Amino acid sequence: MQKLALLMLLLLYVHPGHATEVSAGKQLEGYIKLAVRVYQPQLEITSADRQDMRKRHDRYWLSQRAVSRDFLFIKRNSSFPFVITELNVDGKTASAVVVFTPDTGSLTADAPMYFATRGRYELSRRGGLWKLAGFREILPKQKYPVEAGTQPEKVLTHYFELSAMVYPVRKSDELPRKQQIAAVTKMRALWKPDKVDPATMTIGKSSPFFFKIYQPSDWKIQKVRKAGDYARAYVQMTVGSPLQIKLRKGVFTRQVQYSLIRKAGNWYIATFEDLDAAAEREKRREEKTLAELEKKRLAVSRPDSGSEGKKVLVAYFRQLQRYYYSKTSDLSDNPLAVVGETKKFWKLNTRNARSAHARSMSFFRIFRPSAWNIEVASNNGDTATAHVAFTIGNQDMLKLSRGNPTKTVLYALMREGRDWFLVGFKPVDTDTALNRTRVGTRSKTNPTVSAIKARGLREGTISYMDKLRSCTPHTFSYPHPFLKGFTGKNIIKGMRDDQCIVDYVMPNNMLMHCAYSAETIAMLTSEQKYREARTGRFSGSTSSRESKAMTKECVTTKRGS
Repeated sequence: MQKLALLMLLLLYVHPGHATEVSAGKQLEGYIKLAVRVYQPQLEITSADRQDMRKRHDRYWLSQRAVSRDFLFIKRNSSFPFVITELNVDGKTASAVVVFTPDTGSLTADAPMYFATRGRYELSRRGGLWKLAGFREILPKQKYPVEAGTQPEKVLTHYFELSAMVYPVRKSDELPRKQQIAAVTKMRALWKPDKVDPATMTIGKSSPFFFKIYQPSDWKIQKVRKAGDYARAYVQMTVGSPLQIKLRKGVFTRQVQYSLIRKAGNWYIATFEDLDAAAEREKRREEKTLAELEKKRLAVSRPDSGSEGKKVLVAYFRQLQRYYYSKTSDLSDNPLAVVGETKKFWKLNTRNARSAHARSMSFFRIFRPSAWNIEVASNNGDTATAHVAFTIGNQDMLKLSRGNPTKTVLYALMREGRDWFLVGFKPVDTDTALNRTRVGTRSKTNPTVSAIKARGLREGTISYMDKLRSCTPHTFSYPHPFLKGFTGKNIIKGMRDDQCIVDYVMPNNMLMHCAYSAETIAMLTSEQKYREARTGRFSGSTSSRESKAMTKECVTTKRGS
């Protein structure tokens, strides 16, 4: 009997892991059962009981910093049964894998790539008691979703089919969420992307973004080039997005490029690029570079510091003449470019100065003076005024001027330090009531007739704004503020593709075609604009929100072109 007892003690000494193995497994099993109850909502448990369970839960862990490492793992799988496998005990340390079995058809079962059902726990024995020391989820490797050894063409075709399922053209064809996640999982399994800087992940570099925006309805793999374990495919995508087709006014295609890499005998997608987007970016870069070169070519420097105001005026006129007289530059059709290059001659710190700057630009654009004669009318210390007689260079305007080849304007200047800056602009020989009031000249027309005309103009302006607000077809005719005898026209043509189409008949046989958004219409028919129309006192500048919106949504062309 004594020999049998000694033999059993010897076996326990040689194999101590047997007893501890059961203890480690039981400790982990008890923890999982408790954690499932802690993370699973149970209304029948009082807050005091839940708090007590939470304290017992935390005592299972060796470090209080690690008590929530498995929070999401347990919470996602708390309603599924579990087993403990791969229990391994080595002295005072142990590890085991907890495996949950999700219900068939659940989101967790359909998307194992995103929701782990296996987790490895590390345990450590302290003072004869097993404590949890660490945890990590075990995500299964996604199976290659096509037949092994499939060629690049078929890999891409399968990827395109999955993408079209996730981003369908018709909203009614959208997949249920579970199937959508499963499809995205398969799509990702076809990728082994190169390391990419997140800053470069634009629509032109991301295939999912491309499919989401353009929703291709068809595709054609035009060419595949292979070089060992690398391949490059050129694909023509037929855009199916109703919004994109509407913006382009018809069905169109885009050229894209995919690069692939072969690993362990299977082809994977490595990179994507929208070739049309790349070409558009390159074109914009070239246009920007050419615009900068053109800007430098046309630039006229300010006179040296301390120069008289007359020299500042001459430099300013030469700058405008380079843009508008010969009109050899495309920049003349870009008001913002002209504003940027001429503001160095102006002191634009007041609203009136900014308005005068814009009106001076408009004057040059309409009349395109070929020469000028400057007469300084007054010079009072740091302020000055100058009368300038411009020779009209625009032949169409010359015909409308009834034999008068010149236009006279008044410029106001201000000296700051040693330098002169322009601060005001007023035409002095136009016959409109507005300019006569500003310059202070006496009207030779019947005041009653002028008042009737002014009231009719205000009423016509308000009626036009009412029609513009609802985008109702309407034509508003009015005398041009600068050109005697020329009648301007604002023609509202109605809605087209959620935009209000308005044409403006302008001098010099020009037509401004606008496609206004709802936001721009709201700005152009705001309460402030109505107040200005009722009083006959309009304000604005090239830097205002309305002007920027019109610059963006309007195009100026020759009439009939």
